[in-house]
Amino acid sequence: MDTTREGPVPPTNAAPVDAVGAPLEKVPPTIPAPVTSGGEHQQGRAWLWRLVNYGLLAVLAAVMVADTAPEVNGVAAVAMMLVLLGMKVPIAVCMIAPGALALVFIYEWDTVTTILGELPYEETASWSLSVVPMFIFMGMMLWRSGITTKLFFAMSLVFNRVPASLAVGTNVAGGGLAAVSGSTVGVTYALARIGIPEMLRAGYDKRLTLSAVLMSGLSGQLIPPSVLLVIYAGVASVPVGPQLLAGVVPGVLLVVCQALALILLGVAAPKLLGGREKVRERRMEIAQIPIATKVRAVIACWPVPIIILVVLGGMFSGFLTETEAGALGALLSLILTLWTHRRAAFKEVKIAVVEAAVASSAVFFMLMAAGLMSLVLADSGLATALATWVTDANFSRVGFLLVMFAVYLVLGAVGETLVAMLLTVPILLPLFPVLGIDPLWFGVFAVLCVELGMITPPVGTLSYIVHSIVQDKEVSLGQKITLKDIFTGVGWLLPVSVVVVLILIAFPGLATWLPSSGG
Repeated sequence: MDTTREGPVPPTNAAPVDAVGAPLEKVPPTIPAPVTSGGEHQQGRAWLWRLVNYGLLAVLAAVMVADTAPEVNGVAAVAMMLVLLGMKVPIAVCMIAPGALALVFIYEWDTVTTILGELPYEETASWSLSVVPMFIFMGMMLWRSGITTKLFFAMSLVFNRVPASLAVGTNVAGGGLAAVSGSTVGVTYALARIGIPEMLRAGYDKRLTLSAVLMSGLSGQLIPPSVLLVIYAGVASVPVGPQLLAGVVPGVLLVVCQALALILLGVAAPKLLGGREKVRERRMEIAQIPIATKVRAVIACWPVPIIILVVLGGMFSGFLTETEAGALGALLSLILTLWTHRRAAFKEVKIAVVEAAVASSAVFFMLMAAGLMSLVLADSGLATALATWVTDANFSRVGFLLVMFAVYLVLGAVGETLVAMLLTVPILLPLFPVLGIDPLWFGVFAVLCVELGMITPPVGTLSYIVHSIVQDKEVSLGQKITLKDIFTGVGWLLPVSVVVVLILIAFPGLATWLPSSGG
């Protein structure tokens, strides 16, 4: 046996991702297009669907034009937004167009022009929101530095003696990557290309392999830096720093619970790991690797703890603001990329700067749109009416949150997490004082719920991304992997994440303790 082998080495590095997790390099489509016959018939149905949507928009616009109560205008604006979303119109436009139209019939024209002129500045000119481009740039630089490969390799060695060691290592590596990238899709994409072939090669059941990879990315938007939590903070008008800190403990809890579940599966069903003999062979193989090689593998991951210490430690201690912590983290990631690539460093930095600017602009545009829709809901009286209805219906805090858990699962399963957040948060904000819900806590709850929706059928985005990746024979090692395999694997570990949500509801202090303890 070759004792110089350094353990599992993935075939390729992970593709970089943007602010909301979309890979920057060309990847397979998220959801495969259905194969159908009768193209003309399908085209006719598409035109019919468009006509229906246009008709609905016309009816809703007519409702606004009619001399109706402000609450009716608010309802019509929300309905128009949903129709536009169904027509695949960009999220920000879906909010701005009906929001501006509703304001025209609520206020005088001069007032509307004043509001639209001041709103962009009011919603984005915030020092705390300047952390957004810092976090995005930091994540892009780190993806290009190759830290994904090093972290996966190191974790596979560190957890060698643990049952289901590769699956546990993948899960912990996902938590580590979440703490330096803030992208669920990015973490999942990277670990899928690296971890799936290694686990299949080791004899792991393909369903367990897929489940471990999918679950590893769920903490991506909980453990800072998290773009979704920053966006939530902007929409909910809560401090960004405390909101980011609120996701730390729940994110770590999620990683720990999933790791424990993988260990229990490994102990209870060794056949999922290829059988006891296969497990022993792998442990013997890792044992042959020199201690010095293992130490070097762990040391090679030094950027991860350093950046975590800078970002989280700086914010928690009060020594750095969230923007200063993000800027310092971005600087460290830039230095790391320059050191790693050297000759190609200028090209990598240029790509990261351009993509960070584009992604940041998109985020701020959506914040402006959400601010406009929040204004419509407030000024139309719809938000107040909803709060009154909830009060009169005697909803309990737990009952309301269980309903929202189901709603977010559905929204996350059939759409994008960002859409789910921007659709619901402006409407729900007035209800928090009535139900005794801390806005900081709810941000963590909402993000975790919609993230779970991304892996659940029928349209779990992450599940389809992984399904596309495993069609590459270099990733699947020639094995046939179907969507049924993916959703079966998800079903094994999804209850663990549901338990974490219930724990979070029962013990809200898990999210609010760290922000209240920070300097």
